[in-house]
Amino acid sequence: MILPRRPASTLTAAEIAQLKDAYKAMRALDTSDPNDPREFLRQVNVHCWYCGVGTQVHFTWQFFVWHRA
Repeated sequence: MILPRRPASTLTAAEIAQLKDAYKAMRALDTSDPNDPREFLRQVNVHCWYCGVGTQVHFTWQFFVWHRA
């Protein structure tokens, strides 16, 4: 089941704090465990590869497969 992505403007203060904490945890992995696939820079690079440098997945069936993991 694919759940719709909510607009950021509808997040509660608690959800925003949780999102900020998640980003902090991802960034912490950049230095504590740079080989972890969840670390921030690796996620950025994956996005850049599939949305510009490498293969363009926007407007194709592949978009939901990888973009909303």
